[in-house]
Amino acid sequence: MHATNQQLEALLIASDEPIRCKDLSRIFQCTDAEIAQYLDAYAGTLSERGFVLVRTETTVALAVHPQCNSLIEKFFGATQPHELGQAGMEILAIILYKKEATRAAIEYIRGVNSSFALRTLLMRGLVERVLSSEDAREYMYRPTVELLSHLGLTATTELPNFSSVHALLTEIDQRSKENV
Repeated sequence: MHATNQQLEALLIASDEPIRCKDLSRIFQCTDAEIAQYLDAYAGTLSERGFVLVRTETTVALAVHPQCNSLIEKFFGATQPHELGQAGMEILAIILYKKEATRAAIEYIRGVNSSFALRTLLMRGLVERVLSSEDAREYMYRPTVELLSHLGLTATTELPNFSSVHALLTEIDQRSKENV
């Protein structure tokens, strides 16, 4: 069974949270690679619509098109303050450009304890915490679909200078592991 645009859109709209790509593969009885290709094609059909397809490494959701954000805020009003502070912004930048990071890696890059700011970002739904696939004793922090949507991005690779900053942070991360 392959998904139709109508079926996929219905699932994404009906879900009040991002859907895991693995769940879509299971529902539509196809491989992860096939669902990724389908999502790419579906995203292309949304160019004239009021929403965009936002994807993280593992999840997908529909979000308001970035060009419509001011209209939506005007209609609904701002629901919470947007100010995160310097620590929150630094941590978000690290997580966005690395795609995922451990608390230890974040603290190594920043040079200070980041527990409080990470907790705030988690509570606001801007990052998510998942078990590390490499070490079950530690957690990885990833950007959420809500964060990408708020920033007007459909993927982290759309960030300015993504490739060079990602490479630099990966190099720093490697050095931190060598120093342990």
